[in-house]
Parts: sequence; C-alpha cells; structure tokens
Amino acid sequence: MKFRIKFMKTGSMKFIGHLDVMRYFQKVFRRAGIIVKLTEGFSPHPIMSFASPLGIGLTTEGDYLDVTLTDEIFEEDSTGIAEGGSDTFISATKEGGSVETASASEEDVVGEESVSEEGGSIFLSPEEEKALTDKIRERMNQVSHDEIRVLEVVRLPETAKNSMSILASCDYMVFFKEDKLNENCGFDFKSDSFVSDLEVKIKEYLEQPCINVTKKTKKSEKVIDIKDNIYIMTASKEKFIEETGANYGFLEEKETPDLPLFFVRLTAGSVLNIKPEIVIESFLKFMGLEYEEFDYHIHRLDMLRDLNFVKGEVHTLNTEIKCDLVSLGEPEKG
Repeated sequence: MKFRIKFMKTGSMKFIGHLDVMRYFQKVFRRAGIIVKLTEGFSPHPIMSFASPLGIGLTTEGDYLDVTLTDEIFEEDSTGIAEGGSDTFISATKEGGSVETASASEEDVVGEESVSEEGGSIFLSPEEEKALTDKIRERMNQVSHDEIRVLEVVRLPETAKNSMSILASCDYMVFFKEDKLNENCGFDFKSDSFVSDLEVKIKEYLEQPCINVTKKTKKSEKVIDIKDNIYIMTASKEKFIEETGANYGFLEEKETPDLPLFFVRLTAGSVLNIKPEIVIESFLKFMGLEYEEFDYHIHRLDMLRDLNFVKGEVHTLNTEIKCDLVSLGEPEKG
C-alpha cells in the first residue's frame, strides 16, 4: 500500500541534513511498529522517497515523503508506543468479501488487509481509510521529535507516480532575521507603509522584460530567464493566500522573531528547479542592495503538482499548456 506523508521540520531541526532526515524516518517507522516494504535483491532497502530535499537552514511546513507499506502495515508488538488506548484496525479475508473494522488495544494482533480481485489493490471505505491514515499519523507522532511532526497521511493509488517525479512548484515565505536588523539593511520594517512600499518594488521587479539570473550546478553555471517561473510574488499575506487559493490559515498563528518580507511561488521539480535564494538575490540586486545569505530565513509552505503534468515538460502561466497546480497532499484519483 502506498502512502504520502506530509511533515513539518522547524526549530533546531533545520540544521539536520537530508540524509539524516531519511534515516530519522526509517527509525520512526521502526519504532512506531509500521512495516515498510523493502526492495528485492541482494541489498534490500525501504521503498520510500522524498519530493525534494530541503536545504540545511531552511524550515518547512509542507514537505512530503512517499512510502510503500506491507499489507500487514503494523507489527503485533511495537516498542515506543504509549501503553493503553485503543485503535481501529482492519480485518478481513484474502478471498474478497467485506472489510470490517474493529476496536483493539495495542497489544492485540493487527488483522490482515483485504485484497480485491482487481489488480491486487486493497479496498477500503472512506471511513476505514481515514481511520488507517489517522492511526499511521498518530503512531509516527508518538515517537517523533517535537520539531519534526507528521501533519497528514493520504493513501495513494497503486499506479500513482512518486512525488519527486510530479513536483511542479513550491510556495515559500521569506523572512529577514531579526538579529541581523540594522539601519543599513535596506528595509524599514517599522514604517506603516512598509508592505505597500515593498509591493510597489515587487511589481516593478516582475514587470521587467526579463529576469536573468546565474544558475549554478555541480558541473557548470548558466544564465537563465526566470521571469515566467515566478508564478506569484507579494509582500501581502492576504494577497498570497487569495491568489494561491491555498489553505494557509496556520500563518495567522505562526510565531517567529524574524520579520516577514515576502511570499513567492516558484517552479520546482527535476526538469527545472528555481531556488528561492536566487530570487532573493536577484530582487535585492534590483533594489540596489547586497545579498547576505545568512540575513534571511526561508520557510517552505507547501509543494505542488501540475494536473496537466507531462514528463519532461515545464508548464508555466504563459506556456501553451498552462500549469494547473494543486498541493501534493491532495488525494490522487486511481
């Protein structure tokens, strides 16, 4: 069974690298008693993949992990889980028939899943599927660090492509670090007109005929025009939420000493990946300011896929086939 897990990584965990995050989740699954399916061959490893590695120093409230679990899903006796309480588990026969749910304590044996006759996929009603995904989320959070939490779990169709291959865009929130604030930083955060003044500068920046930046790779560097790859850029939280149509209500409750600068939605994925750092640097250069990497805090809000996805193509708002973006966390139809 395939699942997509949305998680957050904040606080001091922003200094944990991608490989360590991978190992962290492998241990979380093991401690939570969740059985991850392994590849076959001489060197089996867990079938799991991340949508896109997050750079060290960046935080996130919208990263994704795809994982394939065995049909049993849960171990009979999982260490590290709080004692007591009850869970809904799924029990049925392998010969079709209806799927029944039952209440059981952690000490009870988790029953087997039912397998339908159509392609070997497991059929669950919406209620049973929600009970299962909620249980996976709760088990993982019981053994997780407070600064890496699972936010959502959705089940994927067996034919679903992994999130890394269908990633099309990312939303970011850019902050100026409070401890870097001085009279020479170029921003007057205390001004009542700060947001409106910055909005004017952003509008002028986006209205340029082209926005050329130097994109560096491990092997080379080249100049590219990213004008069409900046889908939305604004200093207004309300405008960003309205234009993206995303559910970013949590921003109202977000507490941070850093000072919000702007929000941006950028092209992302394996074909073309625009990092927010190059947009910040390009925008500051346009304003006549120098870019100091450690003056800024970047927070990823969500990752999105294109409903008009075609392998090897990048769709923007100005291409013949326009991008139609939805969150990676939106359930996919089989």
